[in-house]
Amino acid sequence: MSPAWNRPLARDLRRLGYDPVLNWGYLPWRRGGIEGIAERTCRRLQRRFPDRLPPLDAVGHSMGGLVLRAMHARGYLPAETRLVTLGSPHQGARRAEVFKDHPLYRLLFGPCGQDLRPCSPFLQSLPDQAPPNCLNLISGRGDEVGFRTRHQGDNDGVVEVQATEWPGARRLFIPDVRHAWLTLHPRTREAVCTYLQPMGASMAPNQQPI
Repeated sequence: MSPAWNRPLARDLRRLGYDPVLNWGYLPWRRGGIEGIAERTCRRLQRRFPDRLPPLDAVGHSMGGLVLRAMHARGYLPAETRLVTLGSPHQGARRAEVFKDHPLYRLLFGPCGQDLRPCSPFLQSLPDQAPPNCLNLISGRGDEVGFRTRHQGDNDGVVEVQATEWPGARRLFIPDVRHAWLTLHPRTREAVCTYLQPMGASMAPNQQPI
């Protein structure tokens, strides 16, 4: 995902008191799948903070939320890191299963596209329960149809609501925001900042968001 989609939220976090805000994207077609993205992001953090990682708060949209889960599970992030995921398919994406063999899908999403399948080896390797202090923000229409009738049940146009379930995380449903707009919509950004507000308002100088 391009960091450009995250710029309004990054700006909001800076106003909240976070400094610096590390607005990083990823390329899903690179080798290594989601684990590879997690490892490369870890190395990037280590270059940014060569002595040791400071306390962090991390926000990830869609597959980015799964990257954060992998980073936390593998010990790449400090144990106290708060994770915020936006529209992430924690239970896997049904569309990934449907299109898993389609040449264009495989070209665009590479190994990550296979990791997104329900019950993929990658998803099965993640802890079932969320670590403490995690927010799982999701959207849909609040009905049985959602934005796309071809999906099963309510959905945000890409991910089914039932696929976003993340046991142990605080769940927040914001209706009528499409998947691609979750990082841009004012209600979503406000919800993220409200959740992070207590830390942002009294943040120590070494508290950093990513």
